[in-house]
Amino acid sequence: MIIDIAKKIQGRILKNQSFFKIDIDIQKKILNSFKEPADLFERSYFQYSCQMKQLPLLLIIIQNLAALLLLPYYYLKYRNVKIIKGEEEKKVAVFISGNKDKSYIPRELEDEFEEIILSDYNGKCLIGVQEEKVILDLCKRYWYKPYFCLKSMMKIALYAYQIKKYNPVSILTFCEFSFTSSLLTYYCNQNNLSHINLMHGEKVFDIHDSFVQFNRYYVWDKHYAELLIRLRAEKDQFVIAVPSCVKLSTIINQKDFKYELTYYLGGESEKDLMKIRKNLLDTKIPTEKLCIRYHPRYSDELQIKGIFKEFQIEDPGETSLNISLSITKNVVSLYSTILFQAYESGKQIIIDDLTDLEKYLKLESLNYIMISKPHRRLSELVE
Repeated sequence: MIIDIAKKIQGRILKNQSFFKIDIDIQKKILNSFKEPADLFERSYFQYSCQMKQLPLLLIIIQNLAALLLLPYYYLKYRNVKIIKGEEEKKVAVFISGNKDKSYIPRELEDEFEEIILSDYNGKCLIGVQEEKVILDLCKRYWYKPYFCLKSMMKIALYAYQIKKYNPVSILTFCEFSFTSSLLTYYCNQNNLSHINLMHGEKVFDIHDSFVQFNRYYVWDKHYAELLIRLRAEKDQFVIAVPSCVKLSTIINQKDFKYELTYYLGGESEKDLMKIRKNLLDTKIPTEKLCIRYHPRYSDELQIKGIFKEFQIEDPGETSLNISLSITKNVVSLYSTILFQAYESGKQIIIDDLTDLEKYLKLESLNYIMISKPHRRLSELVE
């Protein structure tokens, strides 16, 4: 219960785009304070250390106190789990993602494996002899960081269950944001598996994603590989591939668009939402041609409908993203994956430089990819 509370607090802090709050020069100073990692254990530990620089000291203390209690409990619990090992002889990969969406998997990977299993892991874990050795080695080295050890043990135990169940040749995942990622690469390699990471969201210069190493890391553009190398990720792991979730099928040459402009929201505060409303009204575009698409996880639907009551509002649960892009002429946001998706899908891009000018000005120093791609600014429409 204690660690769940800590995780919720951490999630709320990181959801609020902490990279905007930490000065870029401070981030670089923190990153450069580390020596070159000696091995994959150290890569994970350095990433953990960078992430802890973004959290309040009280939260770190709570995490470590909870971990002291929970580490022996879960170690003993997962040591007793039994499973019949899979006898699959096909070239199988297991995609440990927590969802059933294959659109993030590049075509090249789908062609490489005879089958890609979308694992609904449900928190099932086990610790066998191989896992025990890795965990004990980890705890000997970093016994003074119980939360680091606990989280690493839990992820190893989760991977172990999937490996024993399906007997794959590779693990696919979305875990570059996790400080356990490099350690999991070590664990997979010890089991003669490759550990492959798939990009699944926008990236800027943020030490939260520092030092990662996989056997392969698929990214959507050369820009992202260069960015992650600056974050001290291992340089030879990157593969450029654009999956179907990024390059969407849209009606690019449609003349009579339903909307002149669609604003794609994220987790904006009420204050920022009110600014967005005013800025869009200032464009003098008729409100029936202005659409607001709220975020399925971070937006409050009732709040959005109240603030933007005179606008057209698009429900992400009812209108797919490719249809949404097809029926609008311009795509607007400050910082969002949708801008890159829209760009790759042939749409016109507008970056919101009015709602929060400070954040907009910071995007270039954060190496945000869309600043370097052809785009317009929202202020141009208002002018």
